[in-house]
Amino acid sequence: MSSGINRLTELKILQGIGRSILVRFLESFRADLETKNIPQPRPELSDDEYFHAFAAILVTPGSLPDSLIEAASAIEEMVTPAARHRLEVAFTGAKFKIDFPPDAIPEQIAILVWLAVPALLTHLDTYTLDPLTPEGAHSRNPTGVPNIDGVRLREIEVTSDNGFQDVHIMKSQDLFEHTAAEGLAYASILAYGRITRAKFDFHLAGSLVPCAAELRPPHSLRVARHTETQTIKTWFSRQGYIVSTHGDAGSGPETYGQSVEVA
Repeated sequence: MSSGINRLTELKILQGIGRSILVRFLESFRADLETKNIPQPRPELSDDEYFHAFAAILVTPGSLPDSLIEAASAIEEMVTPAARHRLEVAFTGAKFKIDFPPDAIPEQIAILVWLAVPALLTHLDTYTLDPLTPEGAHSRNPTGVPNIDGVRLREIEVTSDNGFQDVHIMKSQDLFEHTAAEGLAYASILAYGRITRAKFDFHLAGSLVPCAAELRPPHSLRVARHTETQTIKTWFSRQGYIVSTHGDAGSGPETYGQSVEVA
């Protein structure tokens, strides 16, 4: 999938989360799903049938309401090593307690946190793809961070705002280079809607293999090699892709905590 919703469509993970928790999660989006004419799984389904029906809903993100896509993407980010520090900070000094089952898997913990305290999602960095719009001229010069030799824009996804939520994808060896040579390379598909996802290749000093990164606003950043996350986030920050960050107080917009285990 290219949606950023991967783990929440895997049956083994859904079984680990548990049906009752998944029912509560989908219930949060009942009104939005009804607007999109997407029925929730029927109560009479067996557990196995329910997990398949849940996965079938999330496996077609182009038809989903934005609220559900954003929540699922943020929950998936919460289980990555790069996000665990911020989750730990969110709990520190909090005036509430969430009880987790002793054998809870990370995805179950993330959904329980989301259900109990939606405000904790504000502890995730907030991203934008505005630098890729025609007005974001500074995106044409993807350099300027130590240890990054170059950045390629490999793919963008544009989602229409019509009732069908059509998705248009353009791929290239480098849309940055294409744009520099011939003008905005993906202008033709921008006419259909807004940019909702972008994939980059980062060429890092001392590495022959580029590091892929996928950005989906508002909260989802996936980096292929977690050890490179801080360097890549620094580039995104300087280029205007990060509109707010929640690192340690006083650390500034380009300082990020190290990953720690919370589950």
